[in-house]
Amino acid sequence: QQTFVIETNMKTIQCTFVADETPYSEFFRKQVSKGEIYRDTTFCRVVPGLYIHGGCREATQTGITFAEFKPSKADYRAGTLSLLKNKDGTFGPQFLILDDAVPWLKPSENPIVGFCESRDVIAEVARVPTLPKGKPRKTISIIAIRNLTGSLPTNELAK
Repeated sequence: QQTFVIETNMKTIQCTFVADETPYSEFFRKQVSKGEIYRDTTFCRVVPGLYIHGGCREATQTGITFAEFKPSKADYRAGTLSLLKNKDGTFGPQFLILDDAVPWLKPSENPIVGFCESRDVIAEVARVPTLPKGKPRKTISIIAIRNLTGSLPTNELAK
C-alpha cells in the first residue's frame, strides 16, 4: 500500500492512498507527489463526529473535471479522505477526512482518494474550539502532505 502523511501545526495524520485507480485518485496522488498544492493550506472547518475540511486557501482555486467517472464502491467510514466538489462542478484541492461514518455521501460528489489511520489525531482536530460555522478559532495549518512511498517519475508529474 502507498502511504502519505498530512503534516499540520498540531500533529501528523497517517494515511494510505486508495487502491482503485480512478481519475480522482490519480489526480490526488500526483498533487501529493508534487508537494506544492497543499503547502500553506488550512483545515477551514471542523465538525466533531462528522469531518475535518482541509486544503483550504483564501483565494479561489481552479479544479479538475472528468466527463466520465464511474465511482467505485463507496465506503465512507471514519478516516475516509474524499475530495470536495467546487461550486463550478470541478474538483480541486479541498478535501474531507471523516471523523465518523457518513453513509449519505455520494461517490460522484465526494470521490474517495485515501484512508487515514490516525483516528485520535482526526478526533483531536475535529474537536478544537470553533467560531460559527465550524471555523477553528486557532488556525490549523497544513504544512505539507508527503508521499512516503516515493514520488512519481518527473514525466508523470507534468501531466
